Amino acid sequence: MNRILTRQLRRLGLTPDRVPEDPQVWQRLLAQIAAAYDESDRGRYLLERSMEVSSREMRDLNREIEELSDQRVERSEQHYRHLFGQLPVAAWEEDFRHVAAAFDELRRDGVTDIAAYFDENPDAIVRLVAQVEVVDFNGAVFDLLGHCDREDLLGPINPVALDSDSLSSWRHEFELIWKGE
Repeated sequence: MNRILTRQLRRLGLTPDRVPEDPQVWQRLLAQIAAAYDESDRGRYLLERSMEVSSREMRDLNREIEELSDQRVERSEQHYRHLFGQLPVAAWEEDFRHVAAAFDELRRDGVTDIAAYFDENPDAIVRLVAQVEVVDFNGAVFDLLGHCDREDLLGPINPVALDSDSLSSWRHEFELIWKGE
């Protein structure tokens, strides 16, 4: 039995197994119980209402934060695209995600010195270059290469077309990436 109800019964000289003989005592008891439940309901209602209001306010605030964040990301993306497109020098945007995965695998296999690994496995540089994808480039690339089809330049890099100086440059870049530089 509820401890508050038990205490109220005791104050009235009642026990849970004995009903009062005086109807007025019984009515006072029922009135006190009803008042306690009414107070409890009022408190619960206020708590539920305040939680509902707080929850709605939090949802609204989160929605505003998401919208503001989306606007800032979009503005930043537009700014980057504008700067990237207006650069007077040729610039490529490349995706090294597959190279990073290959590096993770090499580390799991126990490779700690990538330069030594490349010395023992020179074909690894060619395999890694083939995993780099060109995802975008600016208009200055056309000035550098001459007129060519945009689609031919996008996608995985073809390492067969690279000379030894280019492969050496790629090796240096991979070594820096391996070191986190």
